[in-house]
This record gives sequence, structure tokens and C-alpha cells, in this order.
Amino acid sequence: MANQGFLLASALFCCLVAACYGVTFSSLQGQKTLVVTASPTNGQALKAGKDSITVTWSLNTTVAPGTDSAYKTVAVKLCYAPVSQKDRGWRKTVDDLKKDKTCSHDIVTRPYSPSGNTYKWTVARDVPTATYFVRAYAENAELVEVAFGQTTDSNKTTNLFQVQAISGRHVSLDISAICFSAFSILSLFGFFFMEKRKAKASQQRAYAENAELVEVAFGQTTDSNKTTNLFQVQAISGRHVSLDISAICFSAFSILSLFGFFFMEKRKAKASQQK
Repeated sequence: MANQGFLLASALFCCLVAACYGVTFSSLQGQKTLVVTASPTNGQALKAGKDSITVTWSLNTTVAPGTDSAYKTVAVKLCYAPVSQKDRGWRKTVDDLKKDKTCSHDIVTRPYSPSGNTYKWTVARDVPTATYFVRAYAENAELVEVAFGQTTDSNKTTNLFQVQAISGRHVSLDISAICFSAFSILSLFGFFFMEKRKAKASQQRAYAENAELVEVAFGQTTDSNKTTNLFQVQAISGRHVSLDISAICFSAFSILSLFGFFFMEKRKAKASQQK
């Protein structure tokens, strides 16, 4: 009976301190009353935007009755493991939970129930590549953290899993860029071949030939020195404006697509580093 009174007094004291000064994680160490599990196995790699995590949580059956009297909601979060916090100040662990960056990704918030809590969460597309664990906070009516539980140990070294961020690229766009690039290159080679063929045709001469196709005579409009009765002919290029415009457009599109994909990759990588 004395133990129950002590636990209730501790919980009320934590609520009072939280309301006045804010909650520190160290103050919750005596209130690790939730049992939390997650479906990923230790070391498993998940893909953001594709794979899912099934999380379950419940009240530890070993705690004294009434311990959860102040629990109103449970907030489940995805949290960075220490290995993914090193040299990343924006993921830094701070004892003050209002400033703490360890658990920056919300999974779900549900009304409190001591048992039978399960939630399947598809890893959000904006989750960066890192190593994670899952933590759940029990909150009071003022949404102040009063207890917690997590899938790893106190040192955050066990039951950790990885998430691989999406690259920002799409297979369909990659295929389109490759097709347009190939078409533009083939178009340029085709125009070059047509130019050469036309130039060769413009240099051919006509002769009178016999049955064996042997030249036997000729005639010309100029003199023997080929200096009189001359005129000029401007040969057609064999190219068409519409084809030239198409080739230029396809080439420009392929180049812009490659630059666009590169920009998207850089932007995605930068965003992942800032989370």
C-alpha cells in the first residue's frame, strides 16, 4: 500500500514539475511503464515510402495498480539511434523534451488504453536514411509526457533497424530521359548522313554511255576551259526545319531532364542531412 502511494505521489510530482518547468527525459526514467515492440528485426533495412512498421504498446503488468491514472494519450515516435546522431546537431539528444531532437518523426497518437494497442505505419517518404528505434510517450490531459517505453535498451544499442530514404528519382522519368537522349543523338547522326549523301550527289556528272555503260561522248554548255556560260545552283541541305526544331527540342529536353534529376538528387540529399 505504501508503494502504491509512493508511485502515485511520484506521478503527481512529475506532472507538477512538467507544468511549471517542462519535462526532462531524465525525470521519466522512473516512469518507464510502457512495453513497446516493433516489427522490424535487429539490423533490418526498410525503404521509406514503401515498407511498413507494426508497433504495439501496453502497460507493463508489473507496475502497481493506478500507476496509469493520469495517462490520457500515447504518442508513438520514430527515434534516431546514437550512431545516426553523431556529428548531426539537428538530431541531438537534449534532456529537455521540448528541445530534444531524438524523436523527430511522429508515427501515431492514440487515446490511452492499457492493452491491445497495435498500429501499422508505412514509413513516411521524407524519413532520411538512418538507424532508428521506436519510443512511446504516455501523456496526461495537458499533453505533457508523464511516462514512456521504447523498443531498445537504455543505451539505445539493441533492437535497432535502418531506413533507406527514397532517392527522389522515378524509373519512368529515367526511361523517358534515356529515350529522348537516344532519339536526339540518332537524329543528329541521321541529319549528318543526309548532308553527306546530298553533297556526294551534287558532285556527280552525266555522260553518254554505250550498252556496256562505257562513256563514249559528252557535251557541255561551256567552253573547253569551262569559263563561259556558267551559272550557280544552291543545293538543298536535305534537312527540314521541323526536324531541326524537333532535334533541338529533344536535345534540350534531355539535357534539362538530366540537370533536373541531378538537382532533385542534391536537394533530397541535403534535406535528408537536415533531419
